[in-house]
Amino acid sequence: MEKWFAYDTTLRDGLQENGREITLPDAIRFAQKLDDMGFSWIESGFASAGKEQMDRIKALVDLNLKNTKITAFGRTRGKNETAESAIDLNAILDSGAKTATLVGKVRKRDVKNSLQTDEKMSLSMIADSVKYLKNKSLEVVFDAEHFFDGMKEDEEFTLKAVQTANKSGADWIVLCDTNGGSTPEWVSECIKLVEKSIPITKVGVHFHNDRGRGIACAETAYKYGIRHIQGTINGYGERCGNTDLSVLIPNLYFDEGATCLKEGKLDQLSRLSHMTAEFLNAHHRSNHPWVGALAGYTEAGMHTSGMLRDSKSYIHADLSKVGNRASYGVSEQSGRSSIALKAKEMGFVLSKDEIQKLRKMHSGMLVDGYSFAGADASFYLLVLKVLGKKHRGEVFDSGRWETVSSGNGKSSTTKAKIEAILNKEKISTSGTGDGPVDALNTALSKILPKFYPDLPEFHLTDYRVKIINPEAGTGAKVRVIIESSNDEETWATVGVHENIIQASWLALEQSVAYILYKTK
Repeated sequence: MEKWFAYDTTLRDGLQENGREITLPDAIRFAQKLDDMGFSWIESGFASAGKEQMDRIKALVDLNLKNTKITAFGRTRGKNETAESAIDLNAILDSGAKTATLVGKVRKRDVKNSLQTDEKMSLSMIADSVKYLKNKSLEVVFDAEHFFDGMKEDEEFTLKAVQTANKSGADWIVLCDTNGGSTPEWVSECIKLVEKSIPITKVGVHFHNDRGRGIACAETAYKYGIRHIQGTINGYGERCGNTDLSVLIPNLYFDEGATCLKEGKLDQLSRLSHMTAEFLNAHHRSNHPWVGALAGYTEAGMHTSGMLRDSKSYIHADLSKVGNRASYGVSEQSGRSSIALKAKEMGFVLSKDEIQKLRKMHSGMLVDGYSFAGADASFYLLVLKVLGKKHRGEVFDSGRWETVSSGNGKSSTTKAKIEAILNKEKISTSGTGDGPVDALNTALSKILPKFYPDLPEFHLTDYRVKIINPEAGTGAKVRVIIESSNDEETWATVGVHENIIQASWLALEQSVAYILYKTK
């Protein structure tokens, strides 16, 4: 298995995406996970950008990771600075990081417009900065900003700039597609030209995804000898994001027989992807290639029928290698094959009569407005019903609830009351929340520990509402899907009713029933 080196910049580039943020404890957990999996570098922040980023860099440096180097990011010296007085260079030194990532201008118009200086001075700024940090015994990664655009505008100057960084002692020369507009063909042409003066073993790449080519360009760079590739987990980053390492890593593994991870760690990739989304306050995309919850999902009857005969017929690779799996859905498109496969996926082997009974029950619920395509846990409970298996969650069929909302036009609050019975014991409790569902969930979470003290803690992670028959106006049915999660599993349930609160309660009931059955 050939080796390449993954440089993760989620904690800098990734955090530039709108809405992304991370706490210091989560940044530490993130870095420890990357270290455990064998990533080569973590770019942990812009050293001179403020206390928060400096604190993060120092905290990650103090971890003394075994496999992963912590890098601090900064600019080359300014035109009116010496290397010794440069704010960014000294901030990098103050951070304690042993690897410095320096970004420098290599596009001629940036020298004129951004730096407002001349070619000679700009090359001196690169050379002085690299030499200064090398003399301080740091590893230096030089990020050649706008490299691929610069090659189109003034090839001679752009090549001279990266050659200057190389001659000054930079350990890595990283070619950056800062605007994300390059094609794979242009990337290959530029790499060939760079290789004439810089050893390919010292060259890296950094692509943005503005035209959706981040992965394709990175794969092309690999084919032309590049082994240092920068990117972010899940492709987070400003505008349209960066090269998505959670996709690139398995692509190169399966297509090129190459890895950047420690042996036996590839199957943790899906978990890393989901963890990163959680750390950065992002919703994980269910159809994300390789690592999304629905990356191997199909519900079309023809496809599932084919997969019963050949399990690989509609799956491009063994998703278990990255910690994911193929899955099957049931919807209005589903026939006997889909229902049988879905039940089998859940661990049930049904007879022909049971499959027919389940299909009939499923069809009837579709007529009522139900859909199980995004509610596996509800389908699981449906199979239990067909098999005549009882589950402890059925106690809540005896439950009674009520909600009262009040407000003044500027704010509102909702109170909910629930009564539930177990073994003739009645328990009543109440809760408040931002809305009826939140209040009901709060009240329900107080009852469960009393009935089931050993039940692991879980919480709601998503809530979706769809109007089924809008032509009915205010009397229309609504479909509510609730997603719940604990440390081990995420599951979704569905409820349908003309009353949105009742639909929500039905989905809540099933969420509890499912986890009660699964945890015995």
